[in-house]
Amino acid sequence: MCSATSKGEARQLDNVASTFQSWVGRISSVLSIVAAVLGLGVWIFSSFIQTQRSDVISKELTIRNDQVIKFIVEYQSKFNDVISRISALEQHILSISNIPKEDTLYIEMQKVSTSVSDLNSRESKIESIILESPAKALEMPLLRRDLDNVKEAQQAAVVSLKESVDRVYDLNKWLLGAMAVSVVTLAAGNLLKPKETKP
Repeated sequence: MCSATSKGEARQLDNVASTFQSWVGRISSVLSIVAAVLGLGVWIFSSFIQTQRSDVISKELTIRNDQVIKFIVEYQSKFNDVISRISALEQHILSISNIPKEDTLYIEMQKVSTSVSDLNSRESKIESIILESPAKALEMPLLRRDLDNVKEAQQAAVVSLKESVDRVYDLNKWLLGAMAVSVVTLAAGNLLKPKETKP
């Protein structure tokens, strides 16, 4: 009777051990799945953040480029206007040189003198703007520096993204390692489980 009781206790212990091993296997499987899902979530979140950051930088570059183009077009049109006025005055002076020296010459010279003084005043205004406000004269190099800074920020963002991908890759290696260890643990538990002997 004592041997029957110890065999029953041994069976109960074997049942408890096999139940424990099966629960450990299930828990390790669930933990491996949770770790894989968390790794995937971290990767998706970091990809989303990087995409948003790239969009903001590209929008800022577009705005800066538009400002530079507007600045160039505005001052190009002003200089073209001055050049066209100067050529009109040259043409006018050439046409006056063919007129006999009479009163009409004096009148035309007055017009030329007025136009030249107008051009001189406009030129002095442009010159004074540049001298009084060197910021406008230096705006192009400053915009170039800003574009270079944005470029450096973009390159830093690319490096940061690469580091994030490397971290996620390392995390995935750890998770796969954990799953492999849990599989090995389950297999070892099944192999080391004592075989039930039939009475």
